[in-house]
Amino acid sequence: MKYFLLFIALMGMVRAAETTPSTPAYPLSICVVSGDKLGQMGAPTVVNYQGTEVRFCCKDCVKDFNKDPDKYLKRLHDAEQKK
Repeated sequence: MKYFLLFIALMGMVRAAETTPSTPAYPLSICVVSGDKLGQMGAPTVVNYQGTEVRFCCKDCVKDFNKDPDKYLKRLHDAEQKK
């Protein structure tokens, strides 16, 4: 009986995952700060800034982003609107 209940619970979790909307694809293939192609310097650095995923080519670009995030978020949002 407990295996049946476990099975039912797992099936509910699978169905919930199937109906959850997926996160939109990241709109850029370049770093929002430097303009360099993501992945050229290793795995991109990913930061969640106030609910928005932002990808950088390196950690140094994160520092520059933090100096003026609105400037770079505008680039990101403009790219999202073009898609």
